[in-house]
Amino acid sequence: MLCRSRWNRHEPISSAEERSGGLPSRRFSIEWSLPTGSGISTLRKVKTMYAIIKNGGRQFKVEVDRRLEIDYRGELEPGTIIEFSEVLAIGGDGDVRIGQPTIDGAKVVAEVVAAVKGPKLVVAKLRRRKNSRRKTGHRQIYTLIKINEIIG
Repeated sequence: MLCRSRWNRHEPISSAEERSGGLPSRRFSIEWSLPTGSGISTLRKVKTMYAIIKNGGRQFKVEVDRRLEIDYRGELEPGTIIEFSEVLAIGGDGDVRIGQPTIDGAKVVAEVVAAVKGPKLVVAKLRRRKNSRRKTGHRQIYTLIKINEIIG
């Protein structure tokens, strides 16, 4: 454990900071682990299956077990299963299939988790007149879904 001056204070440096070259970790730390066995040090990259779907005039890249915020649908209760049939592309394991415009028979199955609110937006209207100020806010409602499987 080393001690050195950091921001005009004397504090002990943690082991995570020693690994990162003395810089404090902000949100997360990345640790690399190498496979052992044959004496060859190689990193293994895991390729996962993904799909590009079209919903609400926008395109989303989705993977299995990922969560996604789509436009609010009030009629859907948490736990409802929904299917997206407009699949534009499917990729993973080194090959990519692109539809013209969609892939026949492909679909993405998802489950509704909850209805969530987006970040708060402040709308301010100012004019160069006396007492001519208006300040309002807005929070968009989204439907949070979890991707269960990609068929195609």
